[in-house]
Amino acid sequence: MKKHSSPIATAKLHKFTDLNPLSSNVTRWSSTVSMLRSYLKHKPILSIVEIDDLAICIPLTQEHEMIEELSSTLDKLDDVTKSIQSDTCTLSDARALLDCDLEEFPSVSNRLSATAQIIHNPEFETVIQKY
Repeated sequence: MKKHSSPIATAKLHKFTDLNPLSSNVTRWSSTVSMLRSYLKHKPILSIVEIDDLAICIPLTQEHEMIEELSSTLDKLDDVTKSIQSDTCTLSDARALLDCDLEEFPSVSNRLSATAQIIHNPEFETVIQKY
């Protein structure tokens, strides 16, 4: 959608909605969540807005279904991320939340498990799990 973030494209979109093109922030995975939410919210509008070459950027039905599924999954992970950032979340709470994610999404174990390579002190993680 970056291609369509020109003032002319934005003005055409504003005839139908307050939609603005979003850009991905490679250091924040939550920007992907925001982009997917925005797309799903504005999908009906995107199909009627006439912006040059926009049609080739709108996902096909099968791609749209994949986006809905991905968005649902990322929403769950985003909820956990926000919970962990809460002032009231303890280290033990965070580990428990991450462990729940591991049960539902085993493919992320290389990043979220207590023994993942990214963990600097596995012994500390083990102690946290006990409390």
